[in-house]
Amino acid sequence: MDSESRVKSSRYLLASDNYSTWTVSIEARLKDIGACEVVTGLLKMNKKTTAEEIAAYSVLNWKGYSKVVQNLDAANLALVSTTPWLLVRCLSTSDIKGALGVARL
Repeated sequence: MDSESRVKSSRYLLASDNYSTWTVSIEARLKDIGACEVVTGLLKMNKKTTAEEIAAYSVLNWKGYSKVVQNLDAANLALVSTTPWLLVRCLSTSDIKGALGVARL
């Protein structure tokens, strides 16, 4: 997908040449749905975390995962579809520079 078609779609898809731009866009989208701190690992659970908080965290985590997947180009989407655990690991690890290019937002 070329740059022109990425812009026309009104969203930036993660490609091999646009990580910086994509990061700004996806961070804003994650903030809109309240999932940014969950996805980036800033929101931590501990022994005092209630069952209700864990359930809410889980919902936000999957909403964030979904938002990120919706904003991947075909090459990165193919990687996720063959190794879905990789995206979850990349999203939940604050310092990874993973195979997808999905790292700390």
